[in-house]
Order: sequence, then structure tokens, then C-alpha cells
Amino acid sequence: MKKLSALSVLLFGICTVLFASPPDGNWFTDAKAALAEAKAENLPVFAYFTGSDWCPYCKIFSEKVLQTQRFRDFAKGKVVLLYLDFPQEQQLPESLARQNEEWQARYRVEGFPTVLLVDADGREIDRLGYTPQGDFIATLKAALNPAKEADYIPAAGWMNNFDKALALATEKKLPVVLVFTGSDWSPESRKFKSDVLENKALHEFAAGKAVLVCIDFPRSVLLPRPILRQNSELLEKYQPADLPATLILNAAGEKIGGFEGGGDLAAYLRQLKTALDSK
Repeated sequence: MKKLSALSVLLFGICTVLFASPPDGNWFTDAKAALAEAKAENLPVFAYFTGSDWCPYCKIFSEKVLQTQRFRDFAKGKVVLLYLDFPQEQQLPESLARQNEEWQARYRVEGFPTVLLVDADGREIDRLGYTPQGDFIATLKAALNPAKEADYIPAAGWMNNFDKALALATEKKLPVVLVFTGSDWSPESRKFKSDVLENKALHEFAAGKAVLVCIDFPRSVLLPRPILRQNSELLEKYQPADLPATLILNAAGEKIGGFEGGGDLAAYLRQLKTALDSK
């Protein structure tokens, strides 16, 4: 009996080594089955490429997003979840490892974590990355329900196209004031937008001194996919510690100053003046 128990423990240990588990039971690991489910339900496939036991961002993404009830509630009925793992310490069954490698090669996935949205025929719809500072569910929402760029209204008086802002800064030989904000997360953030960012006094102060760019991450407003992609890339590039944050850049996009926080108009103008004067 003791030998049988020991054998059972050994077999259980082998099974746990063979399989790297998805975040929960709602995920497919069989790509063909996921595509069949997508066709039956007329849904896209959410294909998640991960290195579950070695990739730090994958572990954060899984814990902070994929394992949350908010993600489960949002994903239900909107996507078919497919888990494609590339572990280093665990060993996948040969057929599963081969399948995952074929998907990685097919879609040219070069880094983890990566999320692809594909249709039931396997055609890529969109490709999503992850940064801990961003709101991934807002990114996913925009990818599933693309808004028109012409329908998006940014903060009054601020540019929202970063490349055009750099071109203007080069032409005018001015620095760039780059503000990262979440304009509708709280009463404080809404107040910062109306009382500071859109205040006439700020724009009068900045006229001829800087090009103003607002990089927003709202939760109640659906951003057009190109804008959200740009904003997420800028967030990952400059990595502000918190929102709101103001960076001073030169016309080449290099950071030359900045400060965090919002505050009232007078306090913000003082900090902005100090940052611009010290550039």
C-alpha cells in the first residue's frame, strides 16, 4: 500500500511537470478546438503567448489582469480564450509544444507576453502588448470595438498625435510638453482636465513656448485603436511613475525634464514654468 501511494505521488508529480496551467478553466490549450468554438459562437480568438514560469511581465499580466474577475466578466461572450505557453522549467506534451511553436512561427511572435486577436479562420485582427502602467481591458475593448479617429475629441487645445507634435516642435524649434493622464477615472482627474489642461490661462502661458500633447487613458471613453496603440507605446517608452505626469521633451522626443501630479492651475503653472526654464 505504501508502494502504491509512493507511485501515485510520483505519477502526480510527473503530471504537474507536464502541464503549465492556464489562468482558469475558461481557456483552451488546443488551438483547433478554440478556432472551432470561435466559428460556432461567431467570436474572435484571444490567443495569449506566454512564458508562464520565466517571463516576469507574463506573471504580472496573469496576476493583475487575466486572473481578475474584471477580465473574466469582460471576456465572457466576447472572445474565445486560447493559452499558448512556452515554459522553460516545465515540460509540455510534445504535440502541445509543437502546436505552440507553429503558432509562434506563423504569426511571428517575438516577445512575451503577446496577445493576438484572430478570427475563426486564423486571420490576425489585431496584436496587443502589455505594460503594467496601462489599462489592458481598455486596450482590448478598443480592439474589439474600434472607434473612428474622427469621433475622438481630445482635451481642448492639446494635440494627441505624437509624431505630428514632434514635427511641429522641430518646425517651431520648441520643446514638447507631454502630459499623461486618465481624464475620467475620478472627480480629481476630471477636475484636472477642466480646471488645468483646458484652462485658457495655461494655453496663453504655453503659446510660443511649447507644443502641448495630451496622452490620455480614459476608462469610460472608447479611444480609436491607432491612438490607443500610440498612447500605450508612449507609456511603455517613458514609463511615468503615476498619472497625471508631465514630461518636457526636446523636438527629438528625448526627455529633458518633468514632474508628477496635477494640482490646481496656479501650482501647475509654477511647476511647468520651472521645468521649461530649466530645459
